[in-house]
Amino acid sequence: MKIVEISENLEKILFYAKQVMIVSGAGLSVASGIPTFRGKGGIWEEDSENYVNTKFATFQFFRNHPEAVINWYRNRLEKMYDTIPSEGHNSCADLEKTLISYSKKTLHVTQNIDGLLSKAGVKQLAEIHGNINFVRCANLLGKHRGKIVPFKMNYVNISNEDMFCEECSSPLRPNVLWFDEYYDIEYYNIDLVDNFTRGLDLIIFVGTSISTSYPYQLLEYSLIHNISILEFNDVGMIEAPQLFAFKGDVNKTLPDFVNVWSRILKK
Repeated sequence: MKIVEISENLEKILFYAKQVMIVSGAGLSVASGIPTFRGKGGIWEEDSENYVNTKFATFQFFRNHPEAVINWYRNRLEKMYDTIPSEGHNSCADLEKTLISYSKKTLHVTQNIDGLLSKAGVKQLAEIHGNINFVRCANLLGKHRGKIVPFKMNYVNISNEDMFCEECSSPLRPNVLWFDEYYDIEYYNIDLVDNFTRGLDLIIFVGTSISTSYPYQLLEYSLIHNISILEFNDVGMIEAPQLFAFKGDVNKTLPDFVNVWSRILKK
């Protein structure tokens, strides 16, 4: 059954687009069993026994309660252990392959920290909020501060020697962006994304409320430079004259759209 309807104008845009950016958020991973952060029943609504969950996403709280933070992220990682990419994730990987095969440039910018886009096979990827599957040294001044290592599932408490940096003995922390931090180029690929915006002629927002600062800046940039915008969301979040919106479950609309785009490029 055909889900996505493509206008003649959009068909031309898809055919001639040379540089395409996809920006995804938590809505893409819901079908994989990973809840959103801000939506109904989201992670920030479910406080733990002793703390408000949003506190776990600050460096200040980590500095005072490293064991609590690591255990909270470890519990999240355990819940995600068996998750697999959704149809939406797989469609993003298929789209990347298709665009590259037609010599088009593409970059997937994701706010998700679950690593499922990599599992699906997306290669041109900027994880601007980090990846929960990795940790790094919390020492901001260490020469080795850029070293990122896999998050070991046996990180149970802070007394475990594995929870400390081998080079400076500082605590290891999840390689994710926290509320009281900025988009550090060293960890979050912001320079890659900024450079890719030059020459951008199509941007696609998938499953995101665009409520964090950098994705919103990408939207503002697109509006100012009259870049064509596509949105795949349960509820529309964008208003713009150059917008093409596809409302509904992204795991249904996106696969169909990717198939249609592929057929357009074959003409």
